[in-house]
Amino acid sequence: MMFEQTKDRVKDALDISDVINSYIPLKRFGNNYKALCPFHTEKTPSFSVNVEKQKYYCFGCQKGGDVFQFVMDYEQTDFPNALRTLAQRAGIPIPEKSGSTEVNPDTNKKDELFKINHLLANWFHDNLLGNVGKSALDYTLNRGVNQDVLNTFRIGFAPESWDHTLSWGKKNGFGGDAMLQAGVCVQKTGASNQVSNYDRFRNRLMFPIWNEQGKVIGFSGRVLGKDDSGGKYINTPETLIFHKGKVLYGLNLARDGIKKFGFALICEGQMDVIACHQAGYTNAIAPMGTAFTEAQARLLKRYIDQVIFLFDGDAAGQNAVIKSIDSFLPVGLSAKVAVLESGEDPDTLVRSGNTNSLKEKIEGAIDYFIYRMDIEISRFDQNTPTGKTTITENILKELLRIESLVARGEYCRILAKRLNIPENTVLQELNRIMTKSKKPAFHYASEKSEEKVVSNLNVLDNVERQAEIILLELVVYHEKYAVRLLKDLPLEYISNSAVGRALNEILAHTEQGEWQEAVSVLAQKMGDYQSEDINKVMNDPNLVVDMRSEKLERIYILNLYRNFLFRKVKKKMKDIQDLINKAPTESALADLKNEKAKLNEESRQISNRLKEV
Repeated sequence: MMFEQTKDRVKDALDISDVINSYIPLKRFGNNYKALCPFHTEKTPSFSVNVEKQKYYCFGCQKGGDVFQFVMDYEQTDFPNALRTLAQRAGIPIPEKSGSTEVNPDTNKKDELFKINHLLANWFHDNLLGNVGKSALDYTLNRGVNQDVLNTFRIGFAPESWDHTLSWGKKNGFGGDAMLQAGVCVQKTGASNQVSNYDRFRNRLMFPIWNEQGKVIGFSGRVLGKDDSGGKYINTPETLIFHKGKVLYGLNLARDGIKKFGFALICEGQMDVIACHQAGYTNAIAPMGTAFTEAQARLLKRYIDQVIFLFDGDAAGQNAVIKSIDSFLPVGLSAKVAVLESGEDPDTLVRSGNTNSLKEKIEGAIDYFIYRMDIEISRFDQNTPTGKTTITENILKELLRIESLVARGEYCRILAKRLNIPENTVLQELNRIMTKSKKPAFHYASEKSEEKVVSNLNVLDNVERQAEIILLELVVYHEKYAVRLLKDLPLEYISNSAVGRALNEILAHTEQGEWQEAVSVLAQKMGDYQSEDINKVMNDPNLVVDMRSEKLERIYILNLYRNFLFRKVKKKMKDIQDLINKAPTESALADLKNEKAKLNEESRQISNRLKEV
């Protein structure tokens, strides 16, 4: 009874939107809130928080519940730990015997690892400030790190010893197995198969790594001076609580700075992050390694839409920026690059007292695709046909990852001007690359000939074009038809026309439970599509929305099955028959006949569906 009362008191004292907003940024949506779901990958927010009911729900992955369930899911813990976390937040004491005696073994182990890391971070920090760390402290201060920043980032020191950290663990009640699982020790087998442990971090500056909630989950150890025989940086290996590809160094300290500046400043390493914070750029963070993962990009997307790269100015830094973009573009983050000279990095600029130069470079950051053009032009001769061709192809392949047609067109205009070639030539080249990148429905060649026959399903005849327009009209004004079309229309049949892309976008949102929002987005993006067909769908007063349900059903079936799917199947069957007539190899012929049999069955099912009308 006492336990239930405590639970109710905590629930009454906290607002679920405030709690969740401390983990992920929420945006008001009417009386409720929305966000990108923290439990699965998505580009459009499908995570909803209902303030009145004090519940959350994701229409994409179907996770939902109250404030306790959220903390359990997000922190991957059990209910007693979630209750303790929230009670502490609410300032409500918990009776000693408030929860179940059954605790998840992994939760116990994670708690122990958090405790080891937390205490060890304090011990490393004390080492740096004590006699054992005098030379390391001198080295750190000589690099321009001031005492306040040193304390904020809890920089520490691991002594030059094979068992100093192990001995600390024993004194504090942590056995060898626990220290191994925390990743601070390494196990080796001797010549006589004798197993022993030794310290992973020796004679290194120690940088604690925190998760978003400010818990120490691991360490990064940096060599002192130029002695990097064991690697300049050594990180904690993967553990129950530390996953290198899912954490960003300094994010817990940078969240307020990111909101203040309106962008995240991406550095390469810990010393660069620390230097930027010392210079006033409290929005600086770094990946655990030079290149970003998509998981890290999604994590950052919860807080901001804009990033500025502040990587080293050498070729390795340039390549790291280019590689990182592969993770940023898919999640919708836009990027700029602060261009540093070769040999420059944020740490050296701050150490030399040249913070004004750092400020100028950050404020003068250029759009990533302009930066990419600069790199390509520096690598290839823009005054030769071969050089112009290589530069153009490399840039246009990157542009294909941008969804906005307006942005693509603007970059093409800039590229044409810089290479002194006609803009129309660049646009034609973009279309050629787009066509080349599309996967054909069929692609067979005989041993006797390299001739290839491809079924171009993206080319619509007039009947199919009108049918696709009517299908778009139906899904724009009727959610039930959007839901049905998700199951009834194969993705490969949707054309790459403006109407096809709009149809695909509506269906993608619908699949995430966001049909209504998808229609609003389409209305806002009409200028990007520049399509009279879409304009008519959105603005024509003579719409199918006013028709009776029986007539709408007939329109849906006839246009989908007779005017669209049936014609697509017939096209594919013709292509296959043409390939069969070319006498392909025996194995290719068998594949073609199997495919033809499948299409015959598909055609039969379509015919049966049409008989119902």
